[in-house]
Amino acid sequence: MRISLISECTPDVWDEFCCASKDAWLFHRWHWVEIERQFACLNDHSFAVLSADGEICAILPLFEYRLGLGSWIEKLLAAGHPRQSGPAFHPKFGKSDLKAAQSAMMRHLFDLAQQIDADRIQLSVQSLAPSWRDARRFDIPFWLRDKRFERGPAYGPNGQLPCPGLSSYALEQIVTLQKPIEVLQNEIDPGCRRAIRKAVSFDLQTSVEHGASAVAEFYRLALKSADRTGEQLADIAYYQGIDSVFGPPGRARIIFVRHEGETAAALFIVADKNVMSFLAAASDADKHHLRVNDLIHWNAILWGRDRGLEMYRLGAFLPQIAADTPIGRVTRFKTKFANRQYEAIVASHYRNAKKYHSLGYNYIEHRCNAPSVASRAQ
Repeated sequence: MRISLISECTPDVWDEFCCASKDAWLFHRWHWVEIERQFACLNDHSFAVLSADGEICAILPLFEYRLGLGSWIEKLLAAGHPRQSGPAFHPKFGKSDLKAAQSAMMRHLFDLAQQIDADRIQLSVQSLAPSWRDARRFDIPFWLRDKRFERGPAYGPNGQLPCPGLSSYALEQIVTLQKPIEVLQNEIDPGCRRAIRKAVSFDLQTSVEHGASAVAEFYRLALKSADRTGEQLADIAYYQGIDSVFGPPGRARIIFVRHEGETAAALFIVADKNVMSFLAAASDADKHHLRVNDLIHWNAILWGRDRGLEMYRLGAFLPQIAADTPIGRVTRFKTKFANRQYEAIVASHYRNAKKYHSLGYNYIEHRCNAPSVASRAQ
């Protein structure tokens, strides 16, 4: 087994592997890695593991990031952040070749982490990949079982809060789409059903689009929304790149809800291997009374169902985060639609564990002093 960087592989050969591997999804594909390299990371270290005859038997999209909370900065080596991929293997190789590929992958990963002096390595499972959306999702990934990784990181009101020994649940919110519409409606939260009925009573128009003008319309609304929320947006070129590559084959779409000719809400979705996922969304706060945020996800559910897609992933729910925080409100909103939940499998290896002491101390201090769920309910 030997290592080949993604720059040494052709896009066609890399993507041929992704199509064959049951561990791979859209975020493993060559052009997605290229978009991440251009717009989302410090360095791209993605690589393949080649067999003795030069065939790709495994890949790992891998990126170097600088992430921080205030003045505190970590050097992270991860298989995507926040959009995660994970190790992927070709099904044609037998058990002995699989173990050899796993060993070669982990040796290279740890050697690279030492070379760049990474503070933390993060690996994950892409829950929409075919092998991880069936019974195998109950398995323990080899790297978590054997390679000094631990579950985590934890999550706080400001997002990820990495520290050795700390972890919290992130529950993927999934809608299983191929059900009668009446069943899908009944599985939605009752308050959400009322909101959708209210939205339908207004003169709202829905369309599903892609292309440069659609991206521009989405981004204008996203900028307006970010002015209100303080969200840090990626550059428009990031969304343009996704749309230009994945729009024509039907792997990227933007759903719009408009009211009186104005954009009220927009939802950017991506799809691969017969499932689709939330990518980004924005809405006009002045039109929230029209319940456009509820309606647009319901329309996404109907659109995916009509096209024979199996699942719609809305993103993660963080149950430990208080509902009265911005992250708590956003993640709980997604639970209104889901009829299925997967635990997101994410784990970290801390190379410079002492660096995280202050974060862990502050996290525990916050949890100890925060009012309990019972006391908040009184």
